[in-house]
Amino acid sequence: RWVPSRGAVTLIELGRRARRPETLTAVKCPALLVMSEGDMASSPERARAAFEQLGSGEKRAAWFTRSNHHVLWDWDGEAAKKEIVGVLGERERMGRRM
Repeated sequence: RWVPSRGAVTLIELGRRARRPETLTAVKCPALLVMSEGDMASSPERARAAFEQLGSGEKRAAWFTRSNHHVLWDWDGEAAKKEIVGVLGERERMGRRM
């Protein structure tokens, strides 16, 4: 039930760097955002804003409503996994990699 302070500082710094517009627009690879509207550890609003700034021409967002931060291990876990597998399957059928 504790978070090492060094880990928290690193997480905050990564978040700061990741939300820079020049970082987001530099992302050109396919992207899939899996997020819950009820996430209490990270901001769905900031996630939406960052997602919109991604430079990728192939991006998809999968939003869930029943889960918290750990979507894959929460109420929407199976639906989230199906979304991920579906995206990967689509790419494979098209002969593309993630």
